[in-house]
Amino acid sequence: MKTCCAGMDSLVANAGDRGFAAVAARHRRGVHMQLQWRQFEAGSTVRVVTDPVTAVTLTSSLDIAVCPWCGSKICDMIDADPSGFEDLIARHLRFRGG
Repeated sequence: MKTCCAGMDSLVANAGDRGFAAVAARHRRGVHMQLQWRQFEAGSTVRVVTDPVTAVTLTSSLDIAVCPWCGSKICDMIDADPSGFEDLIARHLRFRGG
């Protein structure tokens, strides 16, 4: 799928990896893009030992309306290649969360 810029290309390619990524998703309100952060690579087995009252965030995500690099509207990227975005949703399904 063609994205808006090299920064977004990198974020999309990083889906499931440790760090920041852009994850394509479907929600009951439609399709969207999430900016996601992961402490560990998806599928990793991790044992977290912590104080019982300490919260540990392993993954977090939020819906984004614009590209964090160039400011292009995500909906324009989706509208330009709807079938490509659907393919991206299928590839990113296992990385949803947060």
